[in-house]
Amino acid sequence: MAPDDQMQLNFGGPNLPPTDEVSLNVVRPKTWHWIKEDFANSEFFTIITGYSSLEFLLHFFHKEPVDTIRNTRLLIGHEDIRIDQVKHMPRVDLSQEMRDFWLDQHISIEHCGAVLHMIALIEAGKINVRILSGLHAKLYVGDSHAMLGSSNFSWNGLKTQKEANIRVKNTQTKYAQIKQVADYYFEQGLDYNDKFIELLKALLKNVTWQEALARSAALLIEGDWWKRYTEMEATLREFNLWPTQEQAIGRALYVLDNHGSVLVADPTGSGKTRLGMALHLTLMHRLWASGRGRRVNGVLLSPPRVADNWQGEYLQANSDFSNIVSHGTLSSGSKDAKEEALLRIRNANVFMIDEAHNFINKQTNR
Repeated sequence: MAPDDQMQLNFGGPNLPPTDEVSLNVVRPKTWHWIKEDFANSEFFTIITGYSSLEFLLHFFHKEPVDTIRNTRLLIGHEDIRIDQVKHMPRVDLSQEMRDFWLDQHISIEHCGAVLHMIALIEAGKINVRILSGLHAKLYVGDSHAMLGSSNFSWNGLKTQKEANIRVKNTQTKYAQIKQVADYYFEQGLDYNDKFIELLKALLKNVTWQEALARSAALLIEGDWWKRYTEMEATLREFNLWPTQEQAIGRALYVLDNHGSVLVADPTGSGKTRLGMALHLTLMHRLWASGRGRRVNGVLLSPPRVADNWQGEYLQANSDFSNIVSHGTLSSGSKDAKEEALLRIRNANVFMIDEAHNFINKQTNR
């Protein structure tokens, strides 16, 4: 006996035809199961439905890749698709390119990912949406099976309501007839892609400040954009830096370019002295490379107990930098020494402070 001809036993259930041939939503697997299976196994899939909700469409297509080889035709028999009925949208992992584009439009990825994904599928031509007034038919046609019956393309129609749908294989005469009817109705439909995209965009929400902050933090912490600072290479290859230190220098350069100053806050023992030295020399290299080297004037403000450590780092990097001002000079030095130190600081265009937390209080005598 061939596998497809095997008898299906029903122990104590209703006396009904096999559910893969006649689906009623009375016993499992329900209509939803067969629609999902036929959809997954098809390169071309047609949905003809009198009704479908926007929320159901978002859920059904939210895992469909934008670069899928599948093409889906969707014909709906009514134009009253209401956005106020959308209560819950699934989470969708969008590509980084899509995320950046919509976030730049101040659209929330967290709350609108499924909507943006659906828009992308339509714009890529993977879903073709049409409307046909007065349509009440329900047909689903995939590559291997076709279904004709009473189930709308909705949660109730495919899962909960008592329906009656016949499902046939592509080797049966009825398959070609159902496909013929589906093709006919779809050709009668009016293009609804642009209007459907407008409807979807009405669901979009603006980015909250929390999401905007999270995006900025993730960009700084997790992104590899810092590798674009090619001027770092000539400097960093001379030092035995940890990967985290190299990334920190790239992030610091980014912040400096956009804000003019940066605070490096790492725990004790994380190598801040070497990182600071490498960042300083990278800035020096950048100024020289841009023709501004003759105006480079760097000053390091350091606690006296670690000034020698700084000097040692510069010496190991074959640098003779020694313009180091002590915190003590500013707090307890002579008047002349303090004025000289302040003048050196004013003339600096690259100014670094070690243990900058000592200067957080404006009343501090430094």
